Amino acid sequence: MKYAYFQNNQIVAIQEGAFDNATKLEWLALHGNQITSEKIGKRVFAKLKNLERLYLDHNNLTKVPHPLPQSLKELHLAYNQISKIPSNALEGLENLTALYLSNNHIQEIGSNLKWLNSLILADLSYNQLTKVPGGLPSSLEQLYLEHNHINTVPDDYFKISPKLLYVRMSHNILTNEGLSANAFNTSSILELDLSYNQLQKIPRVSTSLENLYLQGNKINEFTIKSFCSFVDIMNFSKLQVLRLDGNEIRRNHLPSDAPLCLRWANVIDI
Repeated sequence: MKYAYFQNNQIVAIQEGAFDNATKLEWLALHGNQITSEKIGKRVFAKLKNLERLYLDHNNLTKVPHPLPQSLKELHLAYNQISKIPSNALEGLENLTALYLSNNHIQEIGSNLKWLNSLILADLSYNQLTKVPGGLPSSLEQLYLEHNHINTVPDDYFKISPKLLYVRMSHNILTNEGLSANAFNTSSILELDLSYNQLQKIPRVSTSLENLYLQGNKINEFTIKSFCSFVDIMNFSKLQVLRLDGNEIRRNHLPSDAPLCLRWANVIDI
């Protein structure tokens, strides 16, 4: 057996030895049940040495199951009641490419992501984080942190992930005082969502950025230096979409040299 589907039932427990005869399982779907952390056998998943995808979202878990097999590539734990991520919770998951932890009660994740050397996608949205994760893996391409309570981003934080393409941090409490000058000035990022925060100025971004969402902030000025350090025929932003609606800025605040910098922009919504 390679695939087992038990989703959308009323399962409350997974006893030790439940899958001892199915050691070649690759996909295990247990989402949409009533499973609690206290009623999961200690090594029930660790024995599945070929398991690649584990679906445990929409249950009543308060902890990340541990230990998990090194073979795991996708871990789905969204819509549970997890509040803490111990330092060893994701230990040994060298092949994990996608981690879904949205809609939990997580307050801090520490440096747990840093050691996941194959991680491509991390979804930590709709939690109670007050800080960004303590270090990101170099393999990361997508980071979702929207609907948390994050108010600061350290300098050069995203530069340790040179493959990072999409960053979503809408619906946090970011202010310009909590951002370093180059927090988002990273050449790899193509899409950046900072909407519905408390920004008063447009943060500095890379000329490589293509989509920037800033709606629903308190921005009251438009500065070309946020997009181009200087305006030149060879130095211009590749920005295609810029949303500034729901701020305190007006279209007549755009400086006259804006088209020289934002020459690729197809949509500027103010």
